[in-house]
Amino acid sequence: MAKKRRSFGKIRKVPRKTFKGGIGYEASFANPRFGYDGEPHRIARTFRQASVAAKWLSKQESAIDGDTWKSPSQVKAERELEQLASRGRTFGEYAAEWMEKRHLTPAVKRTHSSLLRVHLLPRWGAVPLRQITPEAVDDWALLELAPGAPGARKNAYELFRAILNTAVALEIIDRSPCVSVTDKNFAQSLKGEKSRRHEPRSLPDSEIAAIVKELPAHAVPMFLFMLMTGLRLGEARELRWKDVDLTTGICTVSRSVSGVGRNLVVRDGTKTKASNRIALLGPHTVKLLHDVRERQDKPAATDLIFPSVNDRSKHYAESLFNKNLYRACDSLGLERASAHDLRHTWADRGGRNAESIKDVQDSLGHASASMSLRYMKSSTDARRVLQAAVEEQFTTALESGAL
Repeated sequence: MAKKRRSFGKIRKVPRKTFKGGIGYEASFANPRFGYDGEPHRIARTFRQASVAAKWLSKQESAIDGDTWKSPSQVKAERELEQLASRGRTFGEYAAEWMEKRHLTPAVKRTHSSLLRVHLLPRWGAVPLRQITPEAVDDWALLELAPGAPGARKNAYELFRAILNTAVALEIIDRSPCVSVTDKNFAQSLKGEKSRRHEPRSLPDSEIAAIVKELPAHAVPMFLFMLMTGLRLGEARELRWKDVDLTTGICTVSRSVSGVGRNLVVRDGTKTKASNRIALLGPHTVKLLHDVRERQDKPAATDLIFPSVNDRSKHYAESLFNKNLYRACDSLGLERASAHDLRHTWADRGGRNAESIKDVQDSLGHASASMSLRYMKSSTDARRVLQAAVEEQFTTALESGAL
């Protein structure tokens, strides 16, 4: 009697050393999902016994008829998703999503990316969000995070806390592991550390004169311009001849630049809304710019006022400016000064000569008068002049009988 032909699938003997006798039975059938996402033409599985292979084929046929069948690749994908769901999103996965959804300026994005790469992901990148405990965070923040670098510690912890707070707000985790006790202890620990970052200062007149003589000739005009106007380095680097009117002594500050080369970003707008302003130029600054323009030999209105040393179409490099300033200070045996110190120096001198702190605020483009006050410095000589002036007023009033 002829053997009955199977209506669904095939079963054939195959050599299989792992089975007893070296023979197995391969059951296979045409894949209903062939052609989708790299699915194979046939689905096959090998069994020890032909009867077990036949039962497996019958089960597959029933699943296909009942529209419940899933291919091995589908089952594998679902299993991986289940494992991921049970494990939960890691901090690294969620941090990447968090960064992608934020509308960050290029400079802030670079800073956040650096903090994540250097300080956060090495410790928390592979840890599921739900497994980050307050105790682990407390140990990390107080004992492991960026020792000896309080600025980096503060910024890294604040970013870590912001990411986790967002996860709480979106109900991804129930509560943040950055608890108030850790926040308080962390803030307290920062007070005992001395930052390696340069502390802004106001330059005395004697240092200014010495630095000007020591700087390379190409760096002097920009140094003097920033000193006499209080503009930020990014604002001065992006300044173009169309932005200044040397007849009326007016400078329109409406753009800024950050970075260099492929990372260079020009922004329509400055650091804050208040920073978009009209800066007034005195006679000395006007003369300085006249000299700069004369050396550039009839520049176009769109040309940069302070271009790169080697290419006038490119911006003067921020790193080069600060490097020249550092070298000049080192050569003179002075405490290092930065580009931002020039702005602090202007604020200090401006505050001593202004009738209103509001004038200093508007000139520097600060959002508040309190910020301008933070830029102003105190010195023994200035306090002696102040004390003498107050004493003179009282003495004059006493002698005149007004008091």
